[in-house]
Amino acid sequence: MNFRLPYPHIFSSIPDLVLGLAFLATWINPKALGDDMVSSLFQVMLLEFIIIHSAGFAGGVKFGNSPIRRRISLLFGLGLFYSLFVIGFAVGFQSWWPIITFWGLMLNRMLSVLTGQAEQGMEQEFVKNMWGVNIGYKLF
Repeated sequence: MNFRLPYPHIFSSIPDLVLGLAFLATWINPKALGDDMVSSLFQVMLLEFIIIHSAGFAGGVKFGNSPIRRRISLLFGLGLFYSLFVIGFAVGFQSWWPIITFWGLMLNRMLSVLTGQAEQGMEQEFVKNMWGVNIGYKLF
C-alpha cells in the first residue's frame, strides 16, 4: 500500500500546526509569547467553539435547495445570531478581533456558496463529514 499525503493537505495543516505550537509554548511558559497570550488563546478557543457549533447549521444552509440569494441571506442571519455570542466575548475581553475574525469566516462561507466546494449531489454528506471531523479533531 502506497500512502502519500498530497501537498495541499500539508499546506492547509500549517496554520493548525502553528496554532498548536503557540498553545504548547504558552502551556509551558504562559508569558513566553507575550503577557496577554493566555487571554488571546482563550478567546481563540471560544471563537473555535462558536465556529464549530455554527458549522453544522451553516453547512445545511449553504448546500440547501434554496436559491443562492436566499442561502446567502440565511447565512447572514445565522451570522448575526452567532455574532451576539462573539460580541459578548469581545466585550468581556475588551478585544474586537474575534468579531472581525468571525465575520471573515462567515464571508468565506458565503463565498463558497457561489463557488461550490463539494461534489454535485454530495453536499449534505460533505457537511456532515466535515462537521464530525472538526468535532473529533478538537476533542483529541
